[in-house]
Amino acid sequence: MTDILRSAHGGHGVIRTESSFSSISTAVAESDFKTNQSIKNSDQSDEKLRVQSKVWPMEDELSSSLQRENARRSDDGAVAYSNSPRMREPNSIAEGDAYIPTAELWGIGVSQILELGPTNTARKLADASFDKFARLPFGEFVQEARERHSEIIYDHLWAYNLLGEKLYFDFVRASNHLDQLFQVKEGLEEIEADPFIRATVDYAWTKAVFLRLQKPQDKAWENRKANYLSSRLGDVLNKLVIQPLKRIIERPHSALKIQQDLKIMEARFRRTFMPLNVHWHSPFQVSTQFADEVRCSDPWTIAQVLTSKDKLLFKTYIAVAVEEDGSQARSILNARWNELMAEVSECLIARIGLEATIDDIVHGLYRLRNYYSMAAIIHGIRESGLQMESLGRYGQLFNPASNYQFYRNFMGTGNALHFLRPTFTALKFGDKKYAAVAVGDFANIIHFNTVYSLEPGEHGYTSQLEETASVGYSFFNVLSKCFGF
Repeated sequence: MTDILRSAHGGHGVIRTESSFSSISTAVAESDFKTNQSIKNSDQSDEKLRVQSKVWPMEDELSSSLQRENARRSDDGAVAYSNSPRMREPNSIAEGDAYIPTAELWGIGVSQILELGPTNTARKLADASFDKFARLPFGEFVQEARERHSEIIYDHLWAYNLLGEKLYFDFVRASNHLDQLFQVKEGLEEIEADPFIRATVDYAWTKAVFLRLQKPQDKAWENRKANYLSSRLGDVLNKLVIQPLKRIIERPHSALKIQQDLKIMEARFRRTFMPLNVHWHSPFQVSTQFADEVRCSDPWTIAQVLTSKDKLLFKTYIAVAVEEDGSQARSILNARWNELMAEVSECLIARIGLEATIDDIVHGLYRLRNYYSMAAIIHGIRESGLQMESLGRYGQLFNPASNYQFYRNFMGTGNALHFLRPTFTALKFGDKKYAAVAVGDFANIIHFNTVYSLEPGEHGYTSQLEETASVGYSFFNVLSKCFGF
């Protein structure tokens, strides 16, 4: 078995220099000028070219390379492509299934692009590529990060190589339609499709253009020969996922902690790459700060630390956030809340034994009347699907029904760091009543630093004061700044 092709960044990669890639590119290079000459001398009409584009040029050469790849895999003890029961349509593949995709599964050629149009073709390719990536088992990325070759990852990227060569072959024969492929490339960039499909279409278009210009001696052409696309795809995957996971594995921690962190990363991976609005330009984030704090500190200390951070955040942004032009401040407050909710959800989905501690943190936050972080944790618990004690006890307080009507009725019962979603929603409709309560109760909690205990009553929640201590913050200064009192 040939060696893995390592990327230029640290010498680590996931793509192997396979004879199949080399043979495809070699066959293309040998026939480039002959093909171009036949195009120049052709008197065929556009309609005939369109019919011809449905045929895969140089099919014999590509089929031969596939057969050689099958033989190599059989010799290595792997399943041959031609006999593989795993080669099914993507929509029939269960999550975690191993499968070997081929270029035909993309269902895209010149005729399809002409029929669908560049914009719809770009969306079809982006959706298919996203679906393929989302189905990859997380353990395969971990295997690559441990420098143990993953056949599934290799097969996944090999499909892009096949697609790139197929598009190149097709548009060499139908070069008068190259502008359509360029529009597909532009469409993928416009919708911010994943970097794998964008690199593939860019490779096919650029290679076809250089052939049309008859400049094989150009350095840019040389960079796109042989294993250029393979290396580029491997580099993208390394930067996006593999290298961040390596940082987890190489931490000087116990094997148990690394295993727990990888379980958290699996939950985060699905959260990061399953939504349709994926930010592909950002590497996978591997911080485990919240989990580390929960594992190493007592719940009451964590609740106090969260509250101290939240007080500083509110002091800086709450007065601006409730103003009409405070969208940036609202975004900052919402981002911190969403981050905490996600971290809680990931820790619980990972099932690493932090449930009881998180329950106790919620109790501590209630005593400190920090409903901002408390709501984030309750929502994280709810998202994890676990039925925990704190969710049963406080869940109704943050029930989203009727724009959190229960919580809005609860506001104004005393000084607090408030859960801000219902306040910000009301502001969109010009209702400033809850904004005034949120700012006023924040000023109170700074002034009195109150600690409460929960007393569930017959008609809801009541709070019993335990202790107060003044820290000298002016309630009226905040109100006057926000509302001109």
